[in-house]
Amino acid sequence: MMIFLDLRIPKRVKELAKYLVIAIIIIVSAVILPKTQIFVFTYVAALCVFYFGFLSRNIIKNWLNSHSKAQRKFVQPFSSAMQKYSEHGVIQLEGIAAKYMVLIRSILRSSTKRAQTLLAVLAFVVVAYVLVGLGFVKTEFFPDVYKRQVVDILSDQEEIRRLGL
Repeated sequence: MMIFLDLRIPKRVKELAKYLVIAIIIIVSAVILPKTQIFVFTYVAALCVFYFGFLSRNIIKNWLNSHSKAQRKFVQPFSSAMQKYSEHGVIQLEGIAAKYMVLIRSILRSSTKRAQTLLAVLAFVVVAYVLVGLGFVKTEFFPDVYKRQVVDILSDQEEIRRLGL
């Protein structure tokens, strides 16, 4: 086993790694992008975004390092907001979850609230079955337009199985 105390990577290995990363980005973007009539345009646009994003990272880093904190005041609120969103999400549900827990605990503590909750759930179930029974809720999975296509696909699959393909 080899332990690297002072890792010095040769320049040719760094260049190879850079070209491999570029090749991987090109291949992955070709696989991910949808294959439509404008695939070539979309592919070239995606590669341009990757390329210009890669070039601009050094420009932005140098600009941030060259300016004082007083000149960068407008960057801090944006970065702190983005950090808050990345840690907690855009919609914060902690307050709602705390109120929900209080509600559930109050229902579980009181026998009358448990009975009321059970009656409400049973009422919703009865109303749901009545709506289905009266025909207000459609029970078909596919609309009539697609039924013929589904039957055609299934018959094609049965024919393929019959032929042994």
